[in-house]
Amino acid sequence: MRRTGVVLSIAIVFALLSISVAAVPVFVETETTPINSFELDPITQDVAIQTEVETIFEEKEAEPEIAESYSSSELSLTEKNYGANVEVDETSTTMTIKSYYGSPTKLQIGDEGSSAKNVVIAEGAFRNCKTLTTVDLGSFPTTKTLTIDFAAFYGCENLTTVTLPAGTVTFGGYAFYGTPWISTLRGEDSQKLAITNGVVIDGCSAKGDIVIPNTVTAIAPQAFAYNSKITSITMTTISEIPYRAFANCSNLESASLAYVKTISNSAFSKANKLTTIKDCDNLETIGELALNSCSSLTSFDTSALSNFKTVERNAFQYCT
Repeated sequence: MRRTGVVLSIAIVFALLSISVAAVPVFVETETTPINSFELDPITQDVAIQTEVETIFEEKEAEPEIAESYSSSELSLTEKNYGANVEVDETSTTMTIKSYYGSPTKLQIGDEGSSAKNVVIAEGAFRNCKTLTTVDLGSFPTTKTLTIDFAAFYGCENLTTVTLPAGTVTFGGYAFYGTPWISTLRGEDSQKLAITNGVVIDGCSAKGDIVIPNTVTAIAPQAFAYNSKITSITMTTISEIPYRAFANCSNLESASLAYVKTISNSAFSKANKLTTIKDCDNLETIGELALNSCSSLTSFDTSALSNFKTVERNAFQYCT
């Protein structure tokens, strides 16, 4: 116990001082305040997530600025054709799908070889699209980057089929939250984790002591946010805990972070029963508000750190 107290005091001193030691074809077929500190039932959890998402988009509800708009009733896999009712921004290297109009049922992104571009499906691009049933990104070139941003397909309540490319995909928080496809992924995992492309994109239905599989290399932002049913988390292949990954996890008590180098901003914010963080020998950076309001934290083992560099401001705010 003496060692634990010394270790924690070192971490808190660090925090208080804030030391910083291709044109890709796209086809569209037509036809309040976060809740914390108590256990959330699934309905309340959904409300908390909905409140967070909708609050973020409140300021983005103005009519979108359209850079380019394409519309066609006949779709071709071989011609540059962005389909009906899709708004895009293009640069020399990247195409961003900004939003949609109408009632799309299918989004398909293919490969135009040497003309292919990196693709970003922007924040909320298809948010609450009730008609979308299929997203086919399986032919997207693995030599280019694909980003599915925050809440890109959030609330697409009829989206049952999603095909992703074999390469690396970057996921934003709540990218597919509220879709039947996410429910299917959860049902395929014994811990109720939605895992695809080596990423845990949703852990909101997980319970108890969670061990991230060693085939997983990343966790999406907000993946476990507001989950009041997990009690511990163990990971051995994750290098970064992203933004709000375990925020408001009100019954999370311990975290084993064997390979983690970065605890990002607000990663464990308001996990107010978190008492122990251990096995963090590789830790280099603790982000802003990373452990904000973790009022039960008593053991943070930093004794074996060799590459530690930075504690951002207010990383341990309201830790007693």
